[in-house]
Parts: sequence; structure tokens; C-alpha cells
Amino acid sequence: MAILVSGGAGYIGSHTCIELLNAGYDVVVADNYYNASPVVLDRIKQITGKDFRFYKADMTKHEDVEHIFSECPDITAVIQFAAYKAVGESVSKPIEYYYNNLNCTLVILDVMRHHNCHNFVFSSSATVYGDPACTKIMPACPSPRTSPPVPPPTPTARPRCSPSASCRMCARQTPA
Repeated sequence: MAILVSGGAGYIGSHTCIELLNAGYDVVVADNYYNASPVVLDRIKQITGKDFRFYKADMTKHEDVEHIFSECPDITAVIQFAAYKAVGESVSKPIEYYYNNLNCTLVILDVMRHHNCHNFVFSSSATVYGDPACTKIMPACPSPRTSPPVPPPTPTARPRCSPSASCRMCARQTPA
């Protein structure tokens, strides 16, 4: 039983790998180093004293993700961190952000389905929630249940909402 950590060489992904390895999980890491460095993998091994499988992969490419699942049939869960994240760059390259951040998740979900893997954790960005109406929780703050949703404020956040919706749709359509 292994957990695939997509984007596992990134900041949050690497910390998640450390926690999983220290908890005794078998970890498979996939990353293309767009937002990360190979040095991080050595640091994970140094910190935990444990080895893990690594694949340099573009998670938007079906063949890369299929290769990982074919070589690691013991993957029973995926934690999806792979995404572009720079707010400034997302403003200047919105198409690239939509393409990457949506397709990473869709490709992973498609390959998971074909390998009968149904455990998926999607890591979104806090920016998808927009600017809060209040910064302190007080009785006068509008409730998320009664207030209209706040649209995501940046191109970084917008495509991160689409995979969340895709995950909800897949969960409803996929038998457990």
C-alpha cells in the first residue's frame, strides 16, 4: 500500500512526504521540478532516514502518470499538490495556469480510475477562498452558508477551484 504524492518535491508536498514516511507509509513521489529542486528529495531522505520511489513526471501528461501507476501497482491513494502557484505569473500567464492546474488533477483522476484507486486528497490554495468579509470571527460576519460565494481573486486561484469541482463530480460518479 503506497501513497503517491504528486508535487512531492514542493514545499507543502515535501513536508507531507516527511510526515508520511515518519508515520510508516510507503511513499511514491512525482514532480517535474517546476516549483521545486531535486535537492529537496535528498533532504527528505536525510530528515527521515528513509528511502522512497521518485518519478520525474509531468502530471498533465497521461503517459507519465500511467507509467507511475503501471510501475507502482501498490498505489492506493494520491495526494495532489502539483500546481503552478505564483500569483504574479498567473496574471501574466493565465492560460498556462488553467491548463496545468486543471489538467494535472483531471489526468491523475482518470489514471486512478483505470487502476481502481479511489482515495484522493486534493490540496487547494487558500487563495481560492477570496478575501474574507471579516478577518476576525464575530457575530456580525456573514456566514458562508447564507452569503453568496466570493469569486476567486486571481488566476492562480481560479483554476484551483475547477479541480475541486471536478473532484466532487468524480466522487459522486465513482463507486467506492
